[in-house]
Amino acid sequence: MTLFWILAGFMVFLAVLFVALPLVRRAPERDAATADQLNVTIRKDQLAELEADVAAGTLGPEQLEEGRLELEHRLLAEARGETPQVRVTRGSRWTAVALGVALPAAAVALYLHLGRIDAMAPIPDAAQVQDAAHDITPAQLGSMVQRLADRLRKQPDDAEGWMMLGRSYAVMQRYPDAVQAYQKAYDLVGDNPDVLTGLADAIAMASGGAFTEDSKRLIERAVQVDPSNRKALWLAGTVAYEAQDYGRALDLWERLATLLPPGSDVEATIQANIAEVKDLMAGKGAAPSGPMFAAADTPPTDGAAPPTGATTPPPADGAPGASTVAGTVSLSPSLAGKLDPNATLFIFARAPQGPRMPLAILRRKAGDLPTDFTLDKDMAMMPAMSLAAFPRVMIGARVSRTGNAMPQSGDLQGMTGPVAVGSTGVSVVIDEVVP
Repeated sequence: MTLFWILAGFMVFLAVLFVALPLVRRAPERDAATADQLNVTIRKDQLAELEADVAAGTLGPEQLEEGRLELEHRLLAEARGETPQVRVTRGSRWTAVALGVALPAAAVALYLHLGRIDAMAPIPDAAQVQDAAHDITPAQLGSMVQRLADRLRKQPDDAEGWMMLGRSYAVMQRYPDAVQAYQKAYDLVGDNPDVLTGLADAIAMASGGAFTEDSKRLIERAVQVDPSNRKALWLAGTVAYEAQDYGRALDLWERLATLLPPGSDVEATIQANIAEVKDLMAGKGAAPSGPMFAAADTPPTDGAAPPTGATTPPPADGAPGASTVAGTVSLSPSLAGKLDPNATLFIFARAPQGPRMPLAILRRKAGDLPTDFTLDKDMAMMPAMSLAAFPRVMIGARVSRTGNAMPQSGDLQGMTGPVAVGSTGVSVVIDEVVP
């Protein structure tokens, strides 16, 4: 920011000099004889040009004579000192002073009014954003959401505002309110894929985490409108998975995988889901049944992160604060010779049934083993797919030689059975090698 103001001040200084300097600078006095000689030389050159034009046939003798007389008159006037002279007056100096003050003042005033002072501020990284979000208390979040709701009551035509309110209510797990907010947005913009998926997700969560016919219809419409919408593909694949239509789930999730950043945690999760679906298809002898929906011509517009899942059951009754699991991860002595201390250790929680999306994930060095851990709802990749939404989870640990979140042959891993969310002292033993 300091560098910006220095550069801006230097540019204003140059602008003031450009405008004011000609007003205060006196023209250098020339020797009169030198000036007369220069004028005579210029007129001779002009006369020679006229004679050349006559010789070339572009001018006639009459035009040559008129030009000659005009040049003689100019030369005589210059010799008598009748040409205008620029003089620096007292008034021009005051004008320069006034401009020197007014121009910087006007520039600063316009920037403060129209510009953005924070535009030169460093862009925070993801960790800083997450830390800032954690600093917001539930009361502060509720206050901000309420202010947004109050504004929308006065400005009900703000579709983006209703979408933001719907997402906020979903994060706060106020799903019936989220349904109403998304419905307002839908009434304004119609078949927008982001609105369709947000409304479908909220309806499902308000119904206890189960897809209703209305939510399925909205998801189907979202994929029809935009077959490259990430959240639509995720939800549609989940609908197909729950219906045991593994061919459709595979097709939709494979399309989604091509849209995710390679090597990201979410891409690894989708690949794990795809692998699970392929295993199920192989066990059942099933074959892919083709795309779930016909492709549309609408270009992809969804650049958001993958969606908030809509298939999670509600939190256990009587345990609103049970959203952590703590314990210790250790390595079986039989695998001690296979451990690379520089490898990556993943500690994660996932639901006992359904898609294998991690509900919380923690990354450490394998050399830290044995190590204590605490997983909480803030470690979820998606707000509604967190420890707060499940009464029981499975805790796993895996040592990855490549640092890839997706299991690879030769990785070391271990997994517990289902444990209650809120448990402490959970023991995870890494005791097997991924084949």
